[in-house]
Amino acid sequence: MIDGRRAPAARMMLLGFRQRFRKLRFQMIDDRHIKPAARKLGIGWVNWQVLRRSCATWIQQAGVDVNDAQGLMRHSRANTTQDVCQQLVPESQAIAVRRLTAYVEAGRIV
Repeated sequence: MIDGRRAPAARMMLLGFRQRFRKLRFQMIDDRHIKPAARKLGIGWVNWQVLRRSCATWIQQAGVDVNDAQGLMRHSRANTTQDVCQQLVPESQAIAVRRLTAYVEAGRIV
């Protein structure tokens, strides 16, 4: 220690340890909790990213405003929430096709 502060090399080692520990911690949660729960439920491959995208998709399907979804997902831009995380699922696509068909059949398109 120099004047009550850590030496620069010691700070860099500590920073590297923290970054590695963070990665290990998330992997540990995946291995110990998320993946065993998914196996018990008969769900395929699951990790943090799958859970985040599922959450974003459910938020979208619930009709939540994209700016509110952005805040819940802690993204800096709404485009990230829409383009990367929110996924269209076949059921919602089928509903969209039915609505479009009804719209066209009603003669609303010029």
